[in-house]
Amino acid sequence: MGANVFPTPFSGIQEGLIAAKADLIVGTANDTPGILSVGTNGYALVADSSETTGLKWAAPAAGSGLTLVSSTSLSASTININSVFSATYENYFLMLNVTNMSAGANIRLRLRASSTDTTTNYGSQLLQTYQSTTNGQESATTEFWQFGNADPSQCIMVIELARPNVAANTFAIAHSFTGLSGSLNDFLLEFYGAVQKDSTQFDGITIYSHNSATITGTMRIYGRANS
Repeated sequence: MGANVFPTPFSGIQEGLIAAKADLIVGTANDTPGILSVGTNGYALVADSSETTGLKWAAPAAGSGLTLVSSTSLSASTININSVFSATYENYFLMLNVTNMSAGANIRLRLRASSTDTTTNYGSQLLQTYQSTTNGQESATTEFWQFGNADPSQCIMVIELARPNVAANTFAIAHSFTGLSGSLNDFLLEFYGAVQKDSTQFDGITIYSHNSATITGTMRIYGRANS
């Protein structure tokens, strides 16, 4: 009988090696399979030569972009958002999407600490474009920031907020865009540079209309990674 009459016995990985849901088969050495059990929900698989399997589960590294801190639905003339600024992030990105107003209104903001608005030492500079006209002005009020309007209905506002939770000046750069009548040639675009000079460690913000009109929409606040 020839040497190749009998087939080589099957020597693959056996079913019995898997003991639980989500077990991973890994190589621990040459021709040596092993098992890596499932990790914590949300964890990622990373290489680690100190581990028996050469792999481990670990929490994902913090991203270098934006992290959603707060998402608030708006349906009032004054909305207080507390406990959103902290030492975790130095700078923040805010997006206000107004989908409806009960009446045309200017939209104002105040920073707050320990659930109390600060009502002094706000300043801003405005560059405004309406249709083909551009003009600028310095804010004459110190009681709030006014970063746009929703007249008669919709508005989008984006704010870069620097160091609100640091005991120093808080700076903001904002721009807003609104369609005044709904036609394609009736828009208002505004750019702002602003400062709050109270040197307070703020932890929240208030949004309100100047005439008590109801603001409907969403405010999302994101923390910017520090590095």
